[in-house]
Amino acid sequence: MKIIITEEQYDNLYLRRRLFDIMDEGLFIIDNGDDFYGDDNRFCNRYPTFMSFMEGFIDDVIYQYNNMTGDHIWEFIYMNIGHEKFINLLLNTHGEEIRNFYNRKTKDC
Repeated sequence: MKIIITEEQYDNLYLRRRLFDIMDEGLFIIDNGDDFYGDDNRFCNRYPTFMSFMEGFIDDVIYQYNNMTGDHIWEFIYMNIGHEKFINLLLNTHGEEIRNFYNRKTKDC
């Protein structure tokens, strides 16, 4: 029996299989955080709370993954997975690194 799927369904499955690769882009951003976010004063003004940082961080992960692969994942993250669920996935997977980075950047605020 053959199963026929649409191109949209195929793209969704393709990105689901690469979900951990997408989340690993967050580690790349953190490892190069000074290049991505600049000095601490600007960071503190832009992200006064951890949740505001996480919302911006998702956009940075999407932007970075799009640049690296050419895949368009905005709709996949926001519409298929969900904004809050993706934040929870990131924190469950790389939460300690993300929190340590945020605390280091906001230490002198």
